Amino acid sequence: MAFEVLGNGVLWRGDDHGQRHHRRGRGRGGLPLVRGLSPRPASAALPGRRRPRRPRGDRRRRRADAARAGVPAVGLRGSGAAGPVRVGPGRAHRGHGALPAAVRRPEGDDAGAGPSQLPDLGSLPPEYGAYEFDHYLYAAGPTAKVANIYPRDFVRAVGEGQRANGNDRPLSLVRAAWAGSQRHGALIWSGDVHSTWDDLRAQIAAGIHMGVAGIPWFTTDIGGFTGGWVDDPAFRELLVRWFQFGAFSPVMRLHGDRRPQQPVATAAGEYRLESGADNEVWSYGPEIEETFVSYIRLREALRPYTRALMAEAHEHGTPVMRGLFYEFPDDACCWQVGDQFLFGADVLVAPVLEPGATERDVYLPVGATWTDARTGEEFDGGQTVRAAAPLASIPVFARTPEALALLGELAGVAE
Repeated sequence: MAFEVLGNGVLWRGDDHGQRHHRRGRGRGGLPLVRGLSPRPASAALPGRRRPRRPRGDRRRRRADAARAGVPAVGLRGSGAAGPVRVGPGRAHRGHGALPAAVRRPEGDDAGAGPSQLPDLGSLPPEYGAYEFDHYLYAAGPTAKVANIYPRDFVRAVGEGQRANGNDRPLSLVRAAWAGSQRHGALIWSGDVHSTWDDLRAQIAAGIHMGVAGIPWFTTDIGGFTGGWVDDPAFRELLVRWFQFGAFSPVMRLHGDRRPQQPVATAAGEYRLESGADNEVWSYGPEIEETFVSYIRLREALRPYTRALMAEAHEHGTPVMRGLFYEFPDDACCWQVGDQFLFGADVLVAPVLEPGATERDVYLPVGATWTDARTGEEFDGGQTVRAAAPLASIPVFARTPEALALLGELAGVAE
């Protein structure tokens, strides 16, 4: 078995293991499926060294093995497509090796995949088991000095490898990042958050903070990842409100492990495992589907505006999702508002964040005239207004005629 070293010291399995899995994993119509890589505490065997058999969970023996081998005690284990991946010492800056099979651009029958399509995505950071950070060792230095650099270098490995193999637009969906991750195509999601109103509220601060930290691409699991029961009316209300928020996030993405779980069988009909319940836009009844479709259409209508925001972020580092203070730093009230945000400079979004709410207060910053995108009513800035918010509606205000025109899909929704 061959291993290859990337420029950042990550060892990748160099045979066609991932390529074969990639071909088998193509979906209907030839569309590529997305696979993930999950780093986690692992036995740190070097290439060519046989890993001794031992009971799983014996962390002390794993660390002892790692210390004797002189390698880090943190490794990466692929999800089937990549094979084993290890963070190794030395050789960390001796040039760029070949890309791991899991993230190579497809060849042969798969050669039609263009640069705009998603590569295999890496998911970070270690997720399973007890965290013992004091025992984590890195080739670059002790945990206290270099641990936060790890997620950046992990996504750099994927980004550099993608570019070296002809994809000049790499994209990695990751749950951890550090300063500079955005240079390597990092799209950050907020992790496996719970299906609660508190978690929905937290997404606003998370998105704003991510933007001012220099990472404009941010997304969440619409509806939360865990805890949502598809037939629960309370969850359905939360899901609709989260979907509305998602329509004005940098990246709109519906995802979650819904309940009750469903059994999954093999082709032979044998029980294999359980998986989450259906989570498509049509999975929650015709009324909710109609609402979801209206916001998908709105997102498509906003495409020119969104593309301009992404270009601005790429060229100048300007956040896509902005706190009110970003555009109105002289308005003291804007520094206190934490439940609204700006989608770009010209669209103010006020998500509904309380169960059962059908209206909410919205602060409109000083220095602009704001138009309710749903009713066409104009308001001077520097005041708080009471905005209607029935379940199918989210309060959104525009400060330019161009932005208002793009928000036409919202017209009449508040009535």
